[in-house]
Amino acid sequence: MKVVDALSAIERALPGRTRRDVPMAPLTAYKVGGPAELFVEPDTAEELVALLEIVHREQVPLFVLGAGSNLLVRDGGVQGAVLRLGREFRRVAVSGEELTAGAMVQMSKVALAAERAGLEGLVFGYDIPGTVGGIMRMNAGAHGQETKDVLAEARGFDMQGQYHRVPVAQIRFAYRTAIYPTDLVFTEGVFHLKPGDPEALAGQRQENHEYRMRTQPKGHSVGSVFVNPSGDHAGRLVEAAGMKGFRVGKAVISDKHANWILNEGGATAADIEGLIRAIQARVRERFGVELKAEVRIIGEARG
Repeated sequence: MKVVDALSAIERALPGRTRRDVPMAPLTAYKVGGPAELFVEPDTAEELVALLEIVHREQVPLFVLGAGSNLLVRDGGVQGAVLRLGREFRRVAVSGEELTAGAMVQMSKVALAAERAGLEGLVFGYDIPGTVGGIMRMNAGAHGQETKDVLAEARGFDMQGQYHRVPVAQIRFAYRTAIYPTDLVFTEGVFHLKPGDPEALAGQRQENHEYRMRTQPKGHSVGSVFVNPSGDHAGRLVEAAGMKGFRVGKAVISDKHANWILNEGGATAADIEGLIRAIQARVRERFGVELKAEVRIIGEARG
């Protein structure tokens, strides 16, 4: 079956859950990028499995979208299907010292739920703009903590539609990296926390947040663009290469934090990607260091 026919099959299998040619720019932190050929938003596990079965059988390109907070979509858009989980995957539940959150729950909401329940361990998540699925995918962290410190189990479906529960012991973590025994579309994360004082947790959250507001640039951005190389900081290297304030089109390296690229308004994805490549080339030339992009780049260049 051709991809175009497979997309039609998805539309028939999930009536009311699909849209064609959905602009991706409003769904990403950079506010750039072309349309998704087919946007799919299943509300239940059954609908998700129906989608995955077609995707697997017909080999349809599939991209799973969370908050779009660490994503650059090229100007030509995304071919195939873009999946964003719906209502059933946006819930939070607390039982004893365990917190279970759907993969589409924003981390700020998860942190507040833990705080109100008097559970310590997720305060760092308040300042992460992504979702539970996103932090499990990349072992996201902030304020000296990482996802691996509190994650107990990841749950989701593989590309054949089979359900998996993956305990933390089976996940290989590194800096901004998490490797799972099988590729999953995450549906839930289970976090093991410990008792804490809600008032003290609220104070720590506020202190962390105020520090972020003081030290980080404002504007359309994904935050840190590059992974810190071992023993160094990407921002230091970019600044030492004399690139603070360097721009391509309407994309500019922040004067406040050299590992941030801002869309000043009117930037294209090509501007931002061009600036990323220029940074990598300059740092490679000056210091012999290959900066690895932390931001994920997907889609097609505009023809």
